[in-house]
Amino acid sequence: MSALNKCKLIFKCYVITLLATSLLSPRYCLAEPSLSFATVDSPPLSSNTIPNGGVFTELTRAAFQQVGYDFKLTYVPWKRALLNTKNGHYDGLLLTSYAEDRVEYLNYSKLVMVESVVLISRRDLDIEFSTYKDLELYTIGAMRASIAALLLAENNVKTEETTDLVTSLRMVVHGRLDLMAINKLTLNHLLSNEYSDWQNKLKIVAPLYMDKLYLTISRKNPDHEVIVKAFNQGLLAIQRNGTYDDILNKYQLKKEQSN
Repeated sequence: MSALNKCKLIFKCYVITLLATSLLSPRYCLAEPSLSFATVDSPPLSSNTIPNGGVFTELTRAAFQQVGYDFKLTYVPWKRALLNTKNGHYDGLLLTSYAEDRVEYLNYSKLVMVESVVLISRRDLDIEFSTYKDLELYTIGAMRASIAALLLAENNVKTEETTDLVTSLRMVVHGRLDLMAINKLTLNHLLSNEYSDWQNKLKIVAPLYMDKLYLTISRKNPDHEVIVKAFNQGLLAIQRNGTYDDILNKYQLKKEQSN
């Protein structure tokens, strides 16, 4: 082989290598980085029974689309979702409430939504709530490993932790629980749709607390800081371009319900 042909061959190999390296870099990848998330079924915040997955899911997806991420979502009981994100089985969680002990293993995003958690009972029960001492005679249902369950336990309230919202509602309706802590938005959705026959059997006793909801990324993921920073940028972008408000309006929610 002549020296000229050798030079041509070396040049071709260099160009092919350079092109392949460029195409494999994130900048030129056609596929978006994909993340795995877990959450609990809590319509209309997040649910596989609602088109597009619910308001929180839509907000999350819209924010990530702004910065080139995609994700898949798995619905599991909350305690399992929390544990499996802590150990890195999932990249992150949707609908995470803030708790100091969770910061050790979860990296929190900027605030996504705020919703009211309320106490409900049967309509035929005369229960008042102004202090936790008012609840000492009652058994209250709360989702296992939720902030509501922790809050009630810390205040020495007898709590029965459950894994399913509908099962808990049914227990209240049939008198197996005196009260239940539930997100007001989810309560209204369930009683306006699949379980409308329970509307005349249940009532809101009082608000329990305001629940601040975040996206969180497992600190087991080595890129957790990068992902949270990207999500925050995407969240700010959809708040500025009107997408955030459009999604809230789609679910007939007001902005003050999420800020």
